[in-house]
Amino acid sequence: MIKTAKNLAGMLALRRMIKRRKPHFRTHDSHKRKEIKPNWRRPRGLHSKTRMGMKGYLKTVRTGYGSPRIVKGLTRTGLVPVIVHNIEGLSGLDKNTQGIVVSASVGNRKRMAIIKGAVEQGFNVINFKEPLKKLADINNEFEQRKKLKIEEKKAGDKKKEAEKKEKKRPEKAGKEEGKERETIDEKLSDEEKKAQEKLEKDRLLTKRD
Repeated sequence: MIKTAKNLAGMLALRRMIKRRKPHFRTHDSHKRKEIKPNWRRPRGLHSKTRMGMKGYLKTVRTGYGSPRIVKGLTRTGLVPVIVHNIEGLSGLDKNTQGIVVSASVGNRKRMAIIKGAVEQGFNVINFKEPLKKLADINNEFEQRKKLKIEEKKAGDKKKEAEKKEKKRPEKAGKEEGKERETIDEKLSDEEKKAQEKLEKDRLLTKRD
């Protein structure tokens, strides 16, 4: 079947209607027992009423619930999703038929570059409802990180200055102690000199007598 805009729109509308009517498939008795996971598993029991498709039991997965082949894997707007890992991946894409999915493994800097390039070139970014808002959020995150780094650097500088001051304190204390010792030694030497002079005077006096 040839893909035309009218045909594609009709198929997308049909898929929406099928999806609305499609039941939620779950494993038999998963709502009764905790050990049974709700993920769909085909019933294989010999006497299973679900397997036999009896009325009043769970619906089973069948081809009738599937989407039309033309629109399988397309987005709601009928675009083919293409995963992009870098800004170079935008080249060669058609913005009318393809939509961009920014890879989850990409960092914030590359993500910003891809979203900016996509918005400038007019691509539909499927990942994010509001790509410009996402850009603003990433920018805010970067600014907060910068502020944190600056604050951490200032705190580190203050810590280093405090450590330097602490190192200088014992040196100053040592110098002051040395000065005090010198003054004490000088005082002691002056007293010794005076004592010696007294002794000499006493000797001279004793000799005269």
